[in-house]
Amino acid sequence: MRELTRVQDRREISLASAIALIHYHERCRNIDQEAIDTLTVELDDREEMASDKDLHIAASFLWHCQ
Repeated sequence: MRELTRVQDRREISLASAIALIHYHERCRNIDQEAIDTLTVELDDREEMASDKDLHIAASFLWHCQ
């Protein structure tokens, strides 16, 4: 989660890192609901600005996790 937090503002992986952070926050022993809510609100904006590469990475992550 630390590594994802460091790279979440990079344009080419912004959406994918937000989705991954939500996924991992939900699976922690102590769930940080505030972080999940913040990332969920930002998700729509990140999706609109996502590049094709970012969409592909996000889809691959979701395919592997769900």
